[in-house]
Amino acid sequence: PTGVVGCAFIFPYMKKIIVLFIYLSCFYISVLSQEKKWEHSLGASFGAGNPLFALKFEYGLSYRITPKWSVKTGVGVLSTAIGCGEDIYQDDTDIGYVGIPFLAQYHIKIKNTNQQLIFGLGPSIDIYTNRGIYYGEWISDAPLNSRDFYRKVNVSLQPNVTYRFNKIGLGFEGNIGLLKMKEPYVKTDDHAYLHSFLTKFSFNF
Repeated sequence: PTGVVGCAFIFPYMKKIIVLFIYLSCFYISVLSQEKKWEHSLGASFGAGNPLFALKFEYGLSYRITPKWSVKTGVGVLSTAIGCGEDIYQDDTDIGYVGIPFLAQYHIKIKNTNQQLIFGLGPSIDIYTNRGIYYGEWISDAPLNSRDFYRKVNVSLQPNVTYRFNKIGLGFEGNIGLLKMKEPYVKTDDHAYLHSFLTKFSFNF
């Protein structure tokens, strides 16, 4: 029968077929590992924030699409100190948020070295955990007093540039707020948009 003949023809080559399949699978995986790569990073940043000083810690996860392009996300925790007198309607409570960025990154490798320049840009969703305290009423026990000064969620644009040497990165990062963040009952429009400009250190693994 045809089925028996077919099996008799295939069986002598089965071992070679299996070996070839394993070889091609290993080759495909090795190509993927070179061209498309997951990478983790831990970073710390500090610099000028709006209204005053900002400090940020973050974890990043990037995926290499091509040798020159990657995408990155992660989570960052930023705290901004508010100086006395920055706003007469706000106390000196720090403000802070948890940010989740979605970045596209372009890599420029420096020839014959382990160094590269990385340019990144993309939006970040920022969820505020410390929102400041409002003191806008002359009467100390007025209903609006002691309420949150800023809104809960912001959207920011995050440009950055990083110089990488092996696993160490040094660069600059901006966080440009796109939404007016003060609650509607806040009387002034100072610092309505929240920004920061940070110097960044990172370790990649």
